[in-house]
Amino acid sequence: CAVCGWMGVWLGSPGRQALLCTFFCYLAFTQHLSVKNAFLDYTTAMATVQFYHNPICPFSHRAKLVIEELSIPNETHFVPLSGEISTAEKDGSVDNLPLPTFAGKTPQDLARVKAEYKESLNPAGEVPTVKLGDNAPVRESEIVAEYLNQVYKGSLTPTDPETFALMRHVMKVTGDVVGSLYRLLMNKNPDEDEAAAAKIKANLDKLVAVASSEGPYLAGSEFTLADIHLMPFFSRFQHTLSHYRNFVVPGTGPASADDDATTKRLATWWTAVKDRRSLTSSEVAAEAIIKAYTGYASR
Repeated sequence: CAVCGWMGVWLGSPGRQALLCTFFCYLAFTQHLSVKNAFLDYTTAMATVQFYHNPICPFSHRAKLVIEELSIPNETHFVPLSGEISTAEKDGSVDNLPLPTFAGKTPQDLARVKAEYKESLNPAGEVPTVKLGDNAPVRESEIVAEYLNQVYKGSLTPTDPETFALMRHVMKVTGDVVGSLYRLLMNKNPDEDEAAAAKIKANLDKLVAVASSEGPYLAGSEFTLADIHLMPFFSRFQHTLSHYRNFVVPGTGPASADDDATTKRLATWWTAVKDRRSLTSSEVAAEAIIKAYTGYASR
């Protein structure tokens, strides 16, 4: 049509052109968009995002979960963690890394990939980073997750303002939970383990207090970014803390008659999310996670 001609769009054969013109105009009519905006929405949905990731990192896993939940077309670029580079340089090989992500590479290759990544995309060298077309790179796991959900018209944020606020509150408290999980794992003094474990429990009590009481998800009946925010850490710390600190993350162990309200609520949540395809398809095996976190846990 004249509008597609105005946009300078080449849609291929006449039959395909007619079909896609009808599609763009349908979007414009049903969603009250301009035809040009409808076309931009279509092209965004078809665009491949460049995803800079490391499967060991729980923060990067947040972005991976969003990509899997929304079936976002992506090209994944693996970025080595600093610990992986140190291990490879010490061993003179990548053979002893927890995962075969960098099989066939040399320690020098890993250092070069990291340096180029820091220079061109993320000065901090952290993952995840995503880049869509000519747009600026987007960094930080929480921001990346929200960005992908918005760009690809996902359903991972509630439309109801009250539920949205609840989701954001849960995400804020999750930060305290994550910090306390790391503190116990990284604690060098066994005499302080009990206090560190008590802090985890206290922070989980706060999380459950602000989360939806009905569930099964943290913000209510719908799966949201609040769940994605916490899932990678339960996935990893259920193994690392059990192995290194003899601590069972509440909600991840076998049910007991002695379980308190927080443990029961978290068990309901973990049962609801642990078998989602997005997690099962991207989760790292327990053995690899335990090996990857040796440096954090060593005393």
